[in-house]
Amino acid sequence: MGKRGVKAFIGILILTFSLSLVCTGGDGWAQIISIAKKKAASALYTNAIAVFDFENNANDTKGVKNLTADGDPVYGTTGEAQGTYWVTLNGVDDRFSVTDSAFRFSGDFSISMWATLSDTQSSWGSFACCYDNAAGSGWELQTDGTTNQYLRLYMRNAWTLEYATFEVTLSQNTRYHIVVAYSDSGNKVTAWVSTSTFGDVINGTEVTMSQNAGVGTGSVFYIGYNRSGDSYHKGSIDEAVFWASAITATDAEAIFNARDGGTSWR
Repeated sequence: MGKRGVKAFIGILILTFSLSLVCTGGDGWAQIISIAKKKAASALYTNAIAVFDFENNANDTKGVKNLTADGDPVYGTTGEAQGTYWVTLNGVDDRFSVTDSAFRFSGDFSISMWATLSDTQSSWGSFACCYDNAAGSGWELQTDGTTNQYLRLYMRNAWTLEYATFEVTLSQNTRYHIVVAYSDSGNKVTAWVSTSTFGDVINGTEVTMSQNAGVGTGSVFYIGYNRSGDSYHKGSIDEAVFWASAITATDAEAIFNARDGGTSWR
């Protein structure tokens, strides 16, 4: 096809498209705008192994690792980060669980969630854990079991135990955005904890470990329940996200900035 033929063909396409817009009352433009607004899911969302929004259910938004609820968790609409709901756990028998090897992190991993503490956590208040008591391996994101209520990442590999403790008190009835990222390269745990501005509680503090979490092949993943089976989280949790990689400060800030109707990180 020569140049004139190409131009004629393009002209016909434009005319046909224009006529279609007229015939549909302009809906065609709306469709074009809608398509333009759509974008591929962000790498941060795509790479997450599970995303729990607790939008009146315990489903994984990626449709793979839906949780089972025990007790009677209550879904409420006060204090949510994104969407409409978040979930409140009573500290007595409310918890979520799923058996899935994807949460048995033996290398890099990251956790992000919004959370409040409704009371001083008895024992070790657990936000989430995946631990095999028979193998002595796994991890748990918790408070430290003292009146300080420090944030702590517990990791145990074949019975060798280590903690990464971040010595900033988590106050009751305050909505926190909590992110921890473990990098197997250098065995570093990095934390960002935010309330009204990113990193206003903990901003990229690093703790060096000497090991990873190991592999507990019999472990169960829990939200709101500790590895020893004797302590439940009392408070609320929203938008709990897990990666088998170490996310960055930029990633953590993007998630924080999506709160309360901000630009979605997804």
